[in-house]
Amino acid sequence: MTGASYEEGCVRKPDGKGGRQTIIDFIREAKEAGVEMRVCSPALQLHEMTEDDLIEECDGVVGGALHGRCRLGKGMVLNY
Repeated sequence: MTGASYEEGCVRKPDGKGGRQTIIDFIREAKEAGVEMRVCSPALQLHEMTEDDLIEECDGVVGGALHGRCRLGKGMVLNY
């Protein structure tokens, strides 16, 4: 997800496909399944946000160097 996707106002909107679930509903389902969600610090800067603007479900902010270190291990997904 982009940094803006983690912004409080954004996640409370319906999914846009005529469904009743909001983005936060999908995020909470993923969290219940054990998914960790982090936002890249350059994305925060791009959207003029700070860590204080993120929803509580976000597990924190990581730098771009993490992508090089992690090398997409099993079960890891990057979303741009």
